[in-house]
Amino acid sequence: MKIIQSSTINPVQKKAIHDLWNKEYPAKLKHGELKELDDYLSGLADLEYHLLTGPSEEVVGWALRFTRNNQPWFAIVVDSNSHGQGHGRRLLEEMKKSTAELNGWVIDHNKDLKENGEYYRSPLGFYLKNEFIILPDTRLELEKMSAVAIRWINKK
Repeated sequence: MKIIQSSTINPVQKKAIHDLWNKEYPAKLKHGELKELDDYLSGLADLEYHLLTGPSEEVVGWALRFTRNNQPWFAIVVDSNSHGQGHGRRLLEEMKKSTAELNGWVIDHNKDLKENGEYYRSPLGFYLKNEFIILPDTRLELEKMSAVAIRWINKK
């Protein structure tokens, strides 16, 4: 598997990201139409895509680094069929190379259902293993999502 880094994505890659988002995130966060993903992405600044691709260039995971409130933020999704193989860690390591800090929102419970009816497993433990800290006083409580803020700071 290889990681492709780019500031833009083509329509095929965007469709793959859309499908992966809808497959892996809780159903409440689903982007019904591709335009909804476009709207989300157009509201972000300084986009840096990291696409994890398989042997036939299919998108198996993706990470996005962007700027929000003058801080570096990220989002990441890896196909559940590829969990536990180090791909998420590789995507994080790629993003960490070009920034001194990363911020994100993480769903910190296992109550939400995915589109296929399975429970969404919180990735909080994964982030803690990858040197992120929890910011317990910074929460996002919306109708669609309940999450806690996390942060990684380069200590080197």
